[in-house]
Amino acid sequence: MTNQARIYFTGRMQSDQPQVLVPEYPAEKKPSGPWDFWPTVGFGLLIMLAYFIGQIIVEAVFAINSVISHPGESISQLTNILSNGNALTSTLFVSTIIGAGFTFLLVKMRKGISVKEYLALQPIKVTTLFSVLGIAAVLLFASGFLLSGLGQTKFTEEMTQAYQSSSVPVVIAAAIFAPIFEEMFFRGFLFAGFSASKVGVTGAILITAVLWALLHATQYNIWELLVILGLGVAFGIVRWKTNSLYASLSMHSLWNLVSTVLGVLYIQGRIH
Repeated sequence: MTNQARIYFTGRMQSDQPQVLVPEYPAEKKPSGPWDFWPTVGFGLLIMLAYFIGQIIVEAVFAINSVISHPGESISQLTNILSNGNALTSTLFVSTIIGAGFTFLLVKMRKGISVKEYLALQPIKVTTLFSVLGIAAVLLFASGFLLSGLGQTKFTEEMTQAYQSSSVPVVIAAAIFAPIFEEMFFRGFLFAGFSASKVGVTGAILITAVLWALLHATQYNIWELLVILGLGVAFGIVRWKTNSLYASLSMHSLWNLVSTVLGVLYIQGRIH
């Protein structure tokens, strides 16, 4: 019996009964895991609020600058300015920093688990990297073939404006900024919290895929959103199987890079 053990007696003390000695050891503190389901939901809403506020601030700065530089500008002209590539890139850059920063702080607040473990920032092998990139390429080809067959190859007016005005910044924003925050939030923070809760891994994959598709609801039509939903499921499965956020992040970046470059070339008339 160690010095930490304390001895107490159970049962009524009687002269004809032996004393029962039961060692009582200090309770060990269980290590914490990710935030549970509802804290994950609540903190997730807080992160998205900060993310959208960041976007609004940048757009407001561009709008104010435009009004000052061009007094009497119409609403349609102002909308075009907010849809150009430089504005889009700046918006994604600032909102990514804010959203990722809030995500990091909320993960850091959780005791007993490191940021690396929480967000699955585990390195992956080169062979694994090529495998997941190959999967992304196959999915990209299949989705393009499907959408083309359905006649869904048009771009929104905002996307066209952004591609035509400043193609290089748009490619950078789509291939780097957007995937960093979206993967860190959906397949990182949300996935960890949901998969550790009662909904489990399957629930985490489906919920994060649906929420990720809803984030793009104003950008795409129903067919494209269904593709994004399926893509979110694929990213979630890869994130789970590899236990690395870098796997789904690599797939996401490749997808956005190829899609954006092809979109720019198509709108510029270089491919058909």
